[in-house]
Amino acid sequence: MAWTDKIKAYFAAAYVPGKGTQTISEFVRTITRWWLEFTRNILVVATITFFAVQSDSWALKIFALIAIAALVLYATALSHHGHFNFFPYIKTPWLHRLINGFTWVALYVFLYVGGLQALIAIFASLKGFLSPR
Repeated sequence: MAWTDKIKAYFAAAYVPGKGTQTISEFVRTITRWWLEFTRNILVVATITFFAVQSDSWALKIFALIAIAALVLYATALSHHGHFNFFPYIKTPWLHRLINGFTWVALYVFLYVGGLQALIAIFASLKGFLSPR
């Protein structure tokens, strides 16, 4: 038996995986990967939006709006597996979808635009700090 085989045998015997921990760790990795990608993407969108506001370029503003829409679609992609009804007592299907849809859109606009405005304000406060003296 070669020494590499002995090391492989040692590690095969030494490591004992826990029961059920692999699925938990995969779930944690999935959620944290999504969060880190989302954080990176929101910083990129906030940077593009900041430069669009500062440059007053209509082409860059259109590009920023497209980036915001892509971020909203990306962030909501995981939430399409289930849904939350704000008004479950409305029994008419079309009215329920209409009111629930408008409520979700209002919530999305409030959260995402508010979050982007907060990041833009942070970038604006750093403007003097980052500029050359």
